[in-house]
Amino acid sequence: MADELALWSAWQNVHFNHSKTKVMFVHKKRLITTPILKIDDHVLEFSDNLKYLGVIIDKKLTWKNHVDSLVGKSLSIKHQITILMNRSRSNAKLKNCLYKALVEPKILYASEIWGSALSKKTYKDKVAQIQRNFLKMITSARQTASSKKLLTITGQMNITDKINFRMECYQKKKEMIQNNVSINEMNIWKKQQKLHHKNYIKEEQKNTFPSYCIKTELIELADRYSTQILTGHGVFATTAIMMNKPIDIMCCLCKQEIENAEHLMFRCTSLNTQRSIFIDQNQVIHVKVSNLMKFKNFCKTIIQKILSTRRS
Repeated sequence: MADELALWSAWQNVHFNHSKTKVMFVHKKRLITTPILKIDDHVLEFSDNLKYLGVIIDKKLTWKNHVDSLVGKSLSIKHQITILMNRSRSNAKLKNCLYKALVEPKILYASEIWGSALSKKTYKDKVAQIQRNFLKMITSARQTASSKKLLTITGQMNITDKINFRMECYQKKKEMIQNNVSINEMNIWKKQQKLHHKNYIKEEQKNTFPSYCIKTELIELADRYSTQILTGHGVFATTAIMMNKPIDIMCCLCKQEIENAEHLMFRCTSLNTQRSIFIDQNQVIHVKVSNLMKFKNFCKTIIQKILSTRRS
């Protein structure tokens, strides 16, 4: 094979850079002996993995190196975004846009090829953790916050579901080409799938926050105070007990019920005056563009009251 390659390069007047040319055998079994390959009397170096068009391919096609590379790149970008955000004090919506523009495309790139690696829980968890790290940064959420709620707040799909969707589209496209299906029909199918996912996100918002009537983007609410209320993970007694901290579980403001986000937002008697602006007779909190800042200030008041009461 190497001799044929040398003859072809001479015929085509193409010269190989021997220092940059590597050889990799793709196989599942261990090679007992490694053959010696030469081009123009230069011995070619063997490698266990190669980078081709931005994708790291390993000899057993496990895609481990590629997934690890994604983790490293995402951590670097997260560090840079964190520095930028701390300087400019940008809001959650801008952070979300930066994630979608800088990080998500890198993860999804060529996922139709390497996405099969997600069949292993180890790699699936690594990819999911990349997204979760950014979700916490975007929403200023606590470590214990639910990924499902963070996805709903940011209006995103689970990244592993997105990869599976791209793989499904790729397989569907191959089948349609084999069956001579027109391009228009393929595009219609793809639009239907995307619309289905958009509707799924809207339904998740209704199911995750049934006691809220939010007539603005949920991401607009996200900050260090509102996120604690929406996720239910913050300075509350229930969160502290979950983390094995010794604390009185009853509300430190009214002493009537267990102290959690739901009680403070809807039933705590010490907050009735501030709450009356948002809540209706059916115990539904209404948030819209006109009272958005008032709602965020209400969440801030709740958190600060709890902290000040505990200090005293």
